[in-house]
Amino acid sequence: MRENAGSHPAGVFRFPKREYILGRHNQDAYYWPSYNIRAFRRGSAEFVSTRHEEVGGIEGEVYDVPHDEGVCILNLSHRDTFQWIEKTNRYTNMQDRVSFFDTNTPLEAFAQERIAFWLAQSRSRSDYVVSAALLRAVYDIVDRVKLWEAQDGLDGSRAFAAVCAELEATYDIADRAKLWEAQDGPDGKAVFAAVQAELEARDNAFRPGHRRTDTDIPPHRQRSSLKTVMKKIGSRLRGKRP
Repeated sequence: MRENAGSHPAGVFRFPKREYILGRHNQDAYYWPSYNIRAFRRGSAEFVSTRHEEVGGIEGEVYDVPHDEGVCILNLSHRDTFQWIEKTNRYTNMQDRVSFFDTNTPLEAFAQERIAFWLAQSRSRSDYVVSAALLRAVYDIVDRVKLWEAQDGLDGSRAFAAVCAELEATYDIADRAKLWEAQDGPDGKAVFAAVQAELEARDNAFRPGHRRTDTDIPPHRQRSSLKTVMKKIGSRLRGKRP
């Protein structure tokens, strides 16, 4: 290979990659043979930082080194399923990554298509070969769901902060209700009825078409806003104007 490279007409050379997934290699699995660019002439390509692309700007002929000649890249890729999931989560969190999926395809159809696609690349149905194909489909599915999250503007941290703030405010009202009862104030049922009515009057952040009006408020200010609401409830229950 080295002797012929100087006179070879190609400018870019792709080498077969021998993957080891779940600790072993199987030539019936979807990944064999796969190829990676590992050599190119100056000006024929360039290294890029995009995850899973690595080389871009390819110009001229690309030559695939035959996978049956013994020359290959040995890639000890994933020891086990745990490492596959860990890498999947890490790689799909990178903003600069290859994600070529059509985001208009319904998620359910997309998941089924990816499973069928990687199984079709396999040459047997042994447990190992099927497991490798399913893990590869899982990567695509996780990647696609994260793209959907970004498109839909989902922010679980903010949503959780709102839920926690509402729960804290409700617990605060429960404590106040006990004090009011001890002081011959309104009974607990009246307090909780008022709390429920007030919360139901607010937009529910988790129902489509009913976004909360305060979801753009930072969590620490959401808590203050909710406590203000609860004080208003208490004032009404005591017959005072808020």
